[in-house]
Amino acid sequence: MKIEILLELNDEPGALISALRPISSHGANIISISHLREIKKDNIVPTLITFEIDDGISLEKIRRSLNEEKIKISEIKVDRKHFSKMKSFSVILIGHVIDTNVQDTIDRLIAVGAHVSSLDVVITSNELPSSALLSIETEENNITEVLNILDRMSSEKNLLAISEVD
Repeated sequence: MKIEILLELNDEPGALISALRPISSHGANIISISHLREIKKDNIVPTLITFEIDDGISLEKIRRSLNEEKIKISEIKVDRKHFSKMKSFSVILIGHVIDTNVQDTIDRLIAVGAHVSSLDVVITSNELPSSALLSIETEENNITEVLNILDRMSSEKNLLAISEVD
């Protein structure tokens, strides 16, 4: 299988080798690497890595390893067909976000394949409701499941969830 994976790497020493390690450790044969510096944004350089692997199990192991290393995958193509495309969106949670165990909220999102890339919390007083802005990334075909778990959690925890999806 020929795989093209588009990663968003920090423009710093060691970022590329950190991305290549999980790919090569799961038996991939790297064919090419292209830094797309012309579309660099902030300190992020889109990097296209093309490689060959034997099966989908290896691809899933690579995807999982990259996620564990917190390397953002923007897109995956298998034999030039879209396999996975990542989408980012934001959610505002209003209520007693910290008191209802924000770590549990993040863990449950991760369990359904989401990545919480940032969390900003505003607390005005211990007695008053707080608010949190979560930046979430997930595969395009997983957005509905992530939104469903957010709805269930906000109902269980008596939180108001306001989401926007591109």
